[in-house]
Amino acid sequence: MLKLIQPGQTIGSSDATSGQLLQALAEQILHLDLQITHQKKLLEKNSEEAREQIELLTSFKGIAVFSAIGLLLNIIDINRFPTVKHLASYFGLHPELKLSGDGVWRICMSKKGRAEPRAILFMVTLAAICHNPLIRELYEKKINAGIHKMAAIGICMHKILRIVYGMLKHKTPFDPNIDKINQAKSQNHTQKPKRDKNRRLQDFDANAPISRRQNNKRKELLKTTNRSELKTVKTRPQPERMSGGWVKLSALLSIYPQLIEKNS
Repeated sequence: MLKLIQPGQTIGSSDATSGQLLQALAEQILHLDLQITHQKKLLEKNSEEAREQIELLTSFKGIAVFSAIGLLLNIIDINRFPTVKHLASYFGLHPELKLSGDGVWRICMSKKGRAEPRAILFMVTLAAICHNPLIRELYEKKINAGIHKMAAIGICMHKILRIVYGMLKHKTPFDPNIDKINQAKSQNHTQKPKRDKNRRLQDFDANAPISRRQNNKRKELLKTTNRSELKTVKTRPQPERMSGGWVKLSALLSIYPQLIEKNS
């Protein structure tokens, strides 16, 4: 910008004061730009101890050197997190149920914790969607399924964080075939039979101690069951009677075998 401002030339105004202000502003911008370049070189020079981890992260298309340094500065030590779920919670990527006062609820990203590592991961995700086939395929799959764009980006952020955790934990560079193998394992995994959530800790035991209220409920249920069983019991068959109290011989002969069978 300083090259565009010639001596005695003004920009955006005809007076010399505006030109001097713009020239001073351009000088500040150039000075800050030089400072940023110097700090980047200094940061890269002082990160020689983590050179191995930086090379692991940069093997993933979408993570550059300074993005890798920013992620490592926030993670510090991957052994601090026993599982990838702990790391996702540290970045604030875990899902959370939000319920409003009028009963409207939705599940969204919690965004708890520090926003700086999450912002770095967001920019990494945008670059990976453009340049990484694995992440781009996942993003397009979620978009075609009708998911909102920002929600799809959040899913890709969680995917990249899982990949970062695996690379740092096992000290292996990025390999898309490993992800495909893991997906095949999860699809072939047999689901365990679902158990009753109300009895998730132990099986039902009729002799287990119960409260008085539960005891009364069971007694009432038993009475209702006994009444229904009594109603379904067949009554003793009676022959058809004629006027005057007489019984037809044919009706008596028809029930005679049943009476003999019951009395035997």
